[in-house]
Amino acid sequence: MLLMDLPGLLFFSTYTLLVLFWAEIYHQARSLPTDKLRPAYYVINGLVYFTQVVYHAKALPH
Repeated sequence: MLLMDLPGLLFFSTYTLLVLFWAEIYHQARSLPTDKLRPAYYVINGLVYFTQVVYHAKALPH
């Protein structure tokens, strides 16, 4: 079942990468710090993948 969700997860990661790219350009254009954008990207993606793994682990028959 986890493999069924993989395309959606990859789409989410690609989309958030695009948002990260846009946010870095925006912050650099406004001379704002960009040091917290990349860790936020990793944390958000990590939480989504972790949530999916936990959800599917609980759905497995014992």
